[in-house]
Amino acid sequence: MDDENENLEEKAVFLKEERDSTNRQASAIAKQNKERIALLKQTMAETNEARRLRDEENRAASEFREKRRAIETEIIELRAKMDALQKEMNETPSVPGGEDPDRLIRRIEELEWFQQTEALSATKEKELSKRIKEMRKKLPNASRAMTIRADMRGLRETIRTKSAEAKALREEMEKHSHLADEQHAKRVALLEKTRKMEEKLADVLKELGDFRDKADDAHEGFLEARGEARRVSDAERAREKAEKDAKENEMRSKLGEQAKAILVKFKGGEKLSFEEIQVLQETGAL
Repeated sequence: MDDENENLEEKAVFLKEERDSTNRQASAIAKQNKERIALLKQTMAETNEARRLRDEENRAASEFREKRRAIETEIIELRAKMDALQKEMNETPSVPGGEDPDRLIRRIEELEWFQQTEALSATKEKELSKRIKEMRKKLPNASRAMTIRADMRGLRETIRTKSAEAKALREEMEKHSHLADEQHAKRVALLEKTRKMEEKLADVLKELGDFRDKADDAHEGFLEARGEARRVSDAERAREKAEKDAKENEMRSKLGEQAKAILVKFKGGEKLSFEEIQVLQETGAL
C-alpha cells in the first residue's frame, strides 16, 4: 500500500508539473496571439485605407477624364467648323494678289481717279473700265474671304487653348490613375499579408487549443491521482487503526483473563505481586 500511495503521489506531482508547464506555454501563445490579432487589425485597417484612397483617386481620375472628353468633343466641333470654313474658302473665287477688301477698294478708287484725271485713248479707257468692273465683282468675295480668315484665326486660337486644357486634364487623369494603381497594388499586397496572418493565427489558435486540452487532461489526471492517493492513504490509515484496535482488544482480552485468574487467587487468600495488582488496576478490577 505504501508503494502504491507513493507511486500515486509521484504521478500526481508529475501531472501537476505537466499541467502548469502546459498552461505557461498556452499563456505565452495567448499573449503572442493577442499581439498577432492587434497587428492583423492594423493591417486590415491599412487595407481599408488603401481601398479608400484607391477609390478616391479613381473618382478624381474619372472626373478629369470626363472633363477632358467634354473638351475634346468641343475641339472636334471646332475642327468641324474649321473644315467648313476652309471648304467655303476653297470655293470662294480668289482675289488678285490676295488683297484684302480695303486694299482692293483703295486700288479701285485709284484707278477711277486715274481714269477721270488722265487723258486716255478710247482703247485704254475701255480696258481700264473693264478692269475696274472686274475688280468690283470680286470685292464681295474678298470681304467674305477676310471674314472667313478672321473666323479661322479665332477658331485656331480657341482650339489651341482647348488642346492645352485637354492636355493638362489628361496629365491630371494619368497622375491620379497612377496613384490609384499604386494604392490598388498596395491593397493587394496587404490582402495577401492579411490572408497569411489569418492562416497563421488559425494554426496558432489550434495549437493553443491543443495545449489547453493537454493542460485540462493533465489537470484531470492530477485530480484523479491525488484523489486515488488520498483514498489509498485513508484505506491505509483505516487498516492501521483496525490492526491497532484488534491488538488492543486482544490485549484487553488477555488482561481480562489474567485479571480473573488473579481475582480467584486473591479471593483464595494468596498474596499478590506488584505486577498482578497493576493488572487488576488496569482492568478496573480494583
